[in-house]
Amino acid sequence: MAIIKIKGNAYADQKAVCDLLHYALTDKENGGVVRYYGAIGVNLNGDLSFMAEQFRMVKRAFGKMDGRQVRHIIVSFDPDDQIGPYCASMIAFKIAQYYGEEFQVVYGVHEDTNDLHVHFIINTVSYIDGKKFSRGPAEVWTLRTYVEQVINSFRAIHKKVLLEAFDCC
Repeated sequence: MAIIKIKGNAYADQKAVCDLLHYALTDKENGGVVRYYGAIGVNLNGDLSFMAEQFRMVKRAFGKMDGRQVRHIIVSFDPDDQIGPYCASMIAFKIAQYYGEEFQVVYGVHEDTNDLHVHFIINTVSYIDGKKFSRGPAEVWTLRTYVEQVINSFRAIHKKVLLEAFDCC
């Protein structure tokens, strides 16, 4: 079963947003960009300050510049699930879509530890209607259920591909 952590940090200024984006997208082993990363509602072709500026533009458009700037969610995969980095990136994209219908999301897959995990950075202001991200403690359980459904679907696909591969021999 995946472990989900929703960090409670304030992330109240733009420096914190840039630092968090840097952390999520940097491979600690080589100092470069993580191999697998993505975004919804954010252009990744710029530098980190440009990504943070894109979050800021949404906030500015809706007049919601104060308070918590981003949400930071970490999903760690159970080693028993035998999920590799590429599969983790596909699962991460599905999780990003879960939030990306309303909020800008940037994510990076961290494979530089024994604990394969993904960092999600989510703007706290919806680009659709300007509403703030205000999901409470129940969000962890809702997200956990969704993540487990996504992992189970990937597990089923993986099993089917293996069975078909060995069946054709």
